[in-house]
Amino acid sequence: MFTYSVVIPHKNCVPLLQRCLNSIPKRNDIQIIVVDDVSDLSASERTLMESFANERIQVIFLTRSKFAGGARNVGLSLAEGKWVVFSDSDDFFTPNAFEIMDDYVDSDYDIIFFGHTACFSDTLEPTNRYGERNLFVEEFEKSHSESAEKQLRYHNPIPTSKMLRNSFLKEKNIRFEEIRASNDSMFSLLSGYYAHSIFADVRKTYCGTIRRGSLTQTKNKENAYCRYAETVREYVFFREHHLEDMYPWVTSAVFHSLKDFGVKEFKRYLKLAKENQVNIWLGITRRFTK
Repeated sequence: MFTYSVVIPHKNCVPLLQRCLNSIPKRNDIQIIVVDDVSDLSASERTLMESFANERIQVIFLTRSKFAGGARNVGLSLAEGKWVVFSDSDDFFTPNAFEIMDDYVDSDYDIIFFGHTACFSDTLEPTNRYGERNLFVEEFEKSHSESAEKQLRYHNPIPTSKMLRNSFLKEKNIRFEEIRASNDSMFSLLSGYYAHSIFADVRKTYCGTIRRGSLTQTKNKENAYCRYAETVREYVFFREHHLEDMYPWVTSAVFHSLKDFGVKEFKRYLKLAKENQVNIWLGITRRFTK
């Protein structure tokens, strides 16, 4: 049995995928599952990806796009490890990441959160991507307060920089949404909500990168609306589970839709908020009522 199953969705960045794979130790207890979401590959790139496969690494080529969420779900369905670890194909692990995670292999936690670092993909120049998340990890490790735990469980929208118990994900049937953007938001929220026990370790196990032209760096009307719709879903979830203090702010997204995409898109955002009884002014009212 594998200790870890590392699930990596891939789309059109073979050299960076190779960098990611090279950052994972060559250990027999680490299963690696790469799922390609119908990349536009040259013959040489396809051959290179196929060459990655061995007794530890599975490389799967989807024939119909499922986006990153669907690719992750395919990887989850094949995961045999006690723990599941996620990586994006253009990111990579820190040199001692798995040695750090080894400290928790026999723990009873459902999720262990770790610190992370970040850089620009091409230059490796440091950046502060998801810097607030590191503060959540540090605060929880230091105080274990209820507020710190809530922030870590519910305002931690990425599946990386953590290890998740495979049996827990299977028991709760937690999967990613197969959508254009923000496929990981509800996955992270649901896993945080249903985890019986969590822990945090500030040591850094993962480097998230910023890459020009990537999904998160490209301004796109449908991607932006998809992210907004996921934020609305989170809002509704918190209301239904009596966690009103965790409501996400939608104010910025609503008014950026007007600035970036025009009146028609702005009305579309307002309509979704109204249908779901979302307070679009929350970002402003909270700021002045603290």
